[in-house]
Amino acid sequence: MTSKAPARVLWSLLTVLLLATPVAADPAQEIEQTIARLRQDIKQTETDIFRREVEQQDINRFQRRTWTDWIQPWQANEREIGTLRAEVEALKRMGAFNQNSRKLNDDMRALLAERDRLSTLDGGQVDDCSPPCTTIKTLFAFYNTREKRRVVLVKDLTDLRQTRDRLYRALETARKNQAASRAARDVALRLEGDKIKAERDRYAAMLKDADTYLLPDLDGGPPRVLTRQDLTVEVTLAIFETGAAGDIKSPEFRAQVAAIVQGILRQSQEMRDRIGDYITLLNDQITALDQRLDGGADTPTPAGSCPARNPDPTGQKLSFRIPPGDDTTYIACTYFADPAGGAAPGPIKSRVQFKDGKETGVSAYFTLDGGHHLDHIHNVHAPRQSGAKCTYHSATAIREYRLFGHDGSEMVVFCEPDGTVGQCDYITHDGRARRCNADCTDKCANLRQEIGWRLMR
Repeated sequence: MTSKAPARVLWSLLTVLLLATPVAADPAQEIEQTIARLRQDIKQTETDIFRREVEQQDINRFQRRTWTDWIQPWQANEREIGTLRAEVEALKRMGAFNQNSRKLNDDMRALLAERDRLSTLDGGQVDDCSPPCTTIKTLFAFYNTREKRRVVLVKDLTDLRQTRDRLYRALETARKNQAASRAARDVALRLEGDKIKAERDRYAAMLKDADTYLLPDLDGGPPRVLTRQDLTVEVTLAIFETGAAGDIKSPEFRAQVAAIVQGILRQSQEMRDRIGDYITLLNDQITALDQRLDGGADTPTPAGSCPARNPDPTGQKLSFRIPPGDDTTYIACTYFADPAGGAAPGPIKSRVQFKDGKETGVSAYFTLDGGHHLDHIHNVHAPRQSGAKCTYHSATAIREYRLFGHDGSEMVVFCEPDGTVGQCDYITHDGRARRCNADCTDKCANLRQEIGWRLMR
């Protein structure tokens, strides 16, 4: 069986191009990224400081122990030997030194014996060296190496602490910028919310008076609001436009007038329904905006769904977002252009959910003739899709459905218009095809229900 994956990829690419046009980088999001980066840099700097401080403390402990136990005694012994030798040399110059001077000889032998003991570390070793030191010479060499390292650590710690201070100052500035950005964003969101609320209230006012009639504007503007007297004029004009003739008392004439009146009343009811859908969409947008205001930068998944037909009472706008103005997390509703040339709202074209700028959740794509294409993406960040995807012959007959597994397996079922299975294939996780048994019941009904779509008829 020929794979239809390329077509699926092409459809997804077209959808992204249609619904997610490139936009400028969001300053608030850039500030969030800057803050996150600064926090990470501060954390890394703190870690580097801690490690160097621990190493410095180890060196200090080593130096204190070896200085007290070996180095200071060795240096004292060297000084005492030097002092005694100088005393002997002075006595010799004066001719007063006697080889049989017992005290001087005993003192020198004791000092030399102490030097021998210290030079061999009293026959032991210092385990803090690497490798362990067994002589005073190797201990001095390792001590000097540790001292050089200590000097480097002191400089590193000074630089790191200065870097940490700079990062904290930058973080404080970024937080101030974030607060200013959020304040500006909140002002913009409130202004947008006020604008939408005014739009909602304006259209809601059109529905309050049941004695008025709503008709599309001939120039594509807001709906016309007609009183009973206006309706009489509208009917009269329609009679002349249609060329109704004959005796005004005749049944034929009355039937013509009744048909015109019923058509206008039907148009008015359709416009009322359309305005009701538009008000619902505006309410969803307002709710989503309020969520953004309450949630700050952590925008929740937007609530709301898309009406089945274009809710714009003017019929001019073909796309909507819930919430409006959000370029990362939103629901996008798009509609086909009015198929009746202005007499009826266009049907829905797609309903796509985005989170963090990526398509996610349940997305639905619709065909102009009323068929449906539903695509359920369980996790767009995972290596593979999972869920279900369905297309239809009609509102009551499924044409094809695909079930995707987390492991990369896939089941593809093709159905005939009469509801019988035409072909069923199971593709294993390693890409091998197997025959399978299945039925042609609707596998995406729960997905339509999840996006708030009514049952197909």
